[in-house]
Amino acid sequence: SKGIPSLVVAAASFDDVVAISGFSMCIGLAVGHGSMVMNALHGPINLIAGFLAGYVGGTIASLTEIWDKRWKRTLIILLQGVIFTFVAKQYHFAGAGALASLIMAVVAAQNWGMGTPSCGGIHLTKGAQEHYAHTVETDLARVWVLLAQPLLFGVIGTALDFRQLAPATIPQAILV
Repeated sequence: SKGIPSLVVAAASFDDVVAISGFSMCIGLAVGHGSMVMNALHGPINLIAGFLAGYVGGTIASLTEIWDKRWKRTLIILLQGVIFTFVAKQYHFAGAGALASLIMAVVAAQNWGMGTPSCGGIHLTKGAQEHYAHTVETDLARVWVLLAQPLLFGVIGTALDFRQLAPATIPQAILV
């Protein structure tokens, strides 16, 4: 029962990634540039690249012999998520970046809970530590509330141009 909320969040996030990938593929086919084959393969490439990058990233994040402090585990998850997002966007595979970030977090949490991976008898982790996922989740929630959320809404706010709205629209929107 402990994993149900996390599973629901992961399923909802995965649904978003599938929607983004599907939308990208359809837009690519409708108004794409370049070859029709590459436009058709854009969605599947998003999914495959996202799963692979996320699995590798999650495995790297679960090496608790390296990431032995709470702040290090939080930082590696945060940095890899940002890197996946920006690199994928740079190469026009935004869906892959979002999916890689999601898969990375799931793989890391699973590996932390099971105390894996190990390589040829060499233990690369400090053993099963289920609380690692919860502490990283708490730290990332703080980063979201204190830094990322204000930045996001600040950027959105600066993009709004209220001069484009009819004056009667604002009171009606407030009533809704």
